[in-house]
Amino acid sequence: MNNISLSELLDIKIGVTSIIGSGGKTTLIHKLANELKNKGKVIFTTTTHIFPSSVIPCISNPTISNIQDFFLSNNCLCIGKYDHNSKKYSCPDISFEELCKIADYVLVEADGSKGLPIKAHEDFEPVLPVESNQIIQITGADGFNKTIKDVAHRCEIFAKLTDSTILDIATPERVANVIKSENYADKIFINKCTKDIGLSDISTIAEITGIEVFYGALMEEKWYAYNN
Repeated sequence: MNNISLSELLDIKIGVTSIIGSGGKTTLIHKLANELKNKGKVIFTTTTHIFPSSVIPCISNPTISNIQDFFLSNNCLCIGKYDHNSKKYSCPDISFEELCKIADYVLVEADGSKGLPIKAHEDFEPVLPVESNQIIQITGADGFNKTIKDVAHRCEIFAKLTDSTILDIATPERVANVIKSENYADKIFINKCTKDIGLSDISTIAEITGIEVFYGALMEEKWYAYNN
């Protein structure tokens, strides 16, 4: 059992928090939303595409009035513009500035990863609201030390940024160098850490990026800060 909540560990502040990367974005947001709803009103939404949440109440194509009415009896809501063909939500029509006036915490899934554990970005990614007060990049440790083409979304870009090929290995060093080169994250969360993932791998990412690193296994309710 953790001695500190995930939202406290990551120091989630009132306003917009954007989650990018791969290997557990939605799980991270669900964990944070479940904690933060005890502190204030929470909205989960996206700037890209997500499936409507299966564990948080959802309103498709909401108005400000819809959200305010919902918050009279419940503190946690998933919203987006619903597409009947893809059955996914995209960015709602309400601005993030307006969302921040009616919710305390706005958690944004601001990236896509095709279900792969590691991610590099095209020029148009991630899609970050200007209102973001912090950007947390998640990466899946289950992709470490496996072939880049098998575990990295945008594998060609990943390879280019690390002076490698898609048939080379996605070492922690290469993952760290991609994160450092792209320079989006304020904090890093390394998810799906098991007994096979040693502190040396986490240390490598912290040392190369120079960014505050956290790690654990979200589905197992385990999370820790890496202290250099």
